[in-house]
Amino acid sequence: MNIYILCPDTQQPIGGIKIIYQQVDILNQLGYNAFVLHTIKDFRCNWFKNTTPIVYLNQVQLTSADILWVSENAVVGKFKKLDSTDRFFRKLFNRYKYKHTIIDIWDTPCRKWVFNENAYYTFDGFEGKLNQDLIDNFYKGVEAVVCVGEDNRQYLKTVFPQITIERIHLGLNEEQLFSYNKPENKDRIIAYMPRKNADHINRVLPLLYQLPAIKNGTWKLKPLDKMPYHTIAQEMHKSAIFLSFGYPEGFSMPPAEAMISGCLVVGYHGEGGQEYFPSSSKFNVPFGAVGTYAQQVAAAIDFWEIGPHVAAYTLEHSTFVSSTYNEAENKKDLERIAKLF
Repeated sequence: MNIYILCPDTQQPIGGIKIIYQQVDILNQLGYNAFVLHTIKDFRCNWFKNTTPIVYLNQVQLTSADILWVSENAVVGKFKKLDSTDRFFRKLFNRYKYKHTIIDIWDTPCRKWVFNENAYYTFDGFEGKLNQDLIDNFYKGVEAVVCVGEDNRQYLKTVFPQITIERIHLGLNEEQLFSYNKPENKDRIIAYMPRKNADHINRVLPLLYQLPAIKNGTWKLKPLDKMPYHTIAQEMHKSAIFLSFGYPEGFSMPPAEAMISGCLVVGYHGEGGQEYFPSSSKFNVPFGAVGTYAQQVAAAIDFWEIGPHVAAYTLEHSTFVSSTYNEAENKKDLERIAKLF
């Protein structure tokens, strides 16, 4: 038996891709023959360090004994059609594209699992009309679903009560790139990632630029965009505040990594992040509440400037995230899940 996890062929630094590589590494540590499955020959993600075993779709003969994990939005491929001529052309010239190979995958005899890293994306790309019958049969042929958080597990268990749903605790920071930095060693930088919900960012930024501390240059806004993973870690280490705009999320790694780094996190928990950044948190913002967002940033700046309680507050959150989401916990979860293999 081999275990394959299908992975997008992209060098864009997406946390979910790094998690796929990590699951394969841990499964191999547990004694299984596990591989990242890419569709472009010789492709390997190079924006983080890895020696993860990789194979390529055109070189693999999937058998009924093998287990294939596909992404949360891959199942819609069962409902799509691909012209037979186009399918033949692509196989002949090895011109596979990720979204199309998903269609081909459903024709193989392997055991199929879903690695759902964002339950709210499950039906994205579905072009038909959702109804109860379709939902009841949506995961037909899928043995089990693995997700990355309790919020997502509850969602999936409600929608698919007949399917085995398991969750893992993500193994954050296995390379020890992120580390707690005391407030006195940080710069007055407010970092954010512009990749998700850019429209929300463009609504909030004009308000932030009117805050006196930002307007007079005491505090600076800094986008973390198109940076290597280790550079992002360095920027979080220096930054005092991190703005979270991700929503909806399966887990949301950047705010968690910011907390490990000792940042005050302001913004959305993205549903999946409620485990470590609940709605009751000091600087949480309801999704889409632009005015409240600016007010919470101002409150975070004031809290930081007051000083005495910042170190205890940030250290508490850093310790909680580091001790809850790490590779040892991830490995325990996979040991439990492996009993289903």
